[in-house]
Amino acid sequence: MSGKKGKKTDKSQEISRAKPGTEGREIFSLTLGIIAELLKEKKIELDVGSSGEPEFTLAPSEIKAYVTERIKGQISFENFMAIVSTEIESLMMASFFSNKTKGVQENIPPTIIKDVGIDEFLWRLEETNKVLPIPKALKQEVIFKKTAKGLLLKDIKWETKRKVFDDKLGKLDNLEYATLSIIYSRPDFEPYSAKLLGGGFSIQLPTVAEPKQITLELQKKDVAKLIDNLRQILEIF
Repeated sequence: MSGKKGKKTDKSQEISRAKPGTEGREIFSLTLGIIAELLKEKKIELDVGSSGEPEFTLAPSEIKAYVTERIKGQISFENFMAIVSTEIESLMMASFFSNKTKGVQENIPPTIIKDVGIDEFLWRLEETNKVLPIPKALKQEVIFKKTAKGLLLKDIKWETKRKVFDDKLGKLDNLEYATLSIIYSRPDFEPYSAKLLGGGFSIQLPTVAEPKQITLELQKKDVAKLIDNLRQILEIF
């Protein structure tokens, strides 16, 4: 779960909560329903997080009143947020596995499965799929990032320049060129995405490698060649 408009909430700050899977089916279903309402009313968004997994983008302060009115004191707002950012997001990732049992086992720590029972999490997975179906485009993006073997593009930055002097050649006649910076990363995925921890049942930031950058210096003909090759790729899609 992340902060609204790209501003990330601090997952490294641990939040105490009840053990996952023990808040009761009624409360879990209530939470699913409220999240579906928030998505429909565009108060929150479902996106792909830095770890390559489905993640809700929201600002707690902007939805607290809305949520509090609907939970009617059955659980605290903090517990509501914990269910969303741990159980629901983990179960949404589990839904990508063709073998749902394996999906749960890969996204929920074994200590929690042992205490709660895998049948309970399979039921919650089925309910999550019914109430919060993942859009096709987002699903394809998650699968792409999770199955990618190479580096992942994060951003592209460019600018044009003129070179008037070189330390070896000396004075130059306004040599025109461009720099193209390709920012990339490869997430270092941890088991269970570090969302559900077996000991203290807390929220923790997944380990994700910092983006890296490679910068190319290009002449006009290089830019044309790059555009031509990218256009050919685009035509295949």
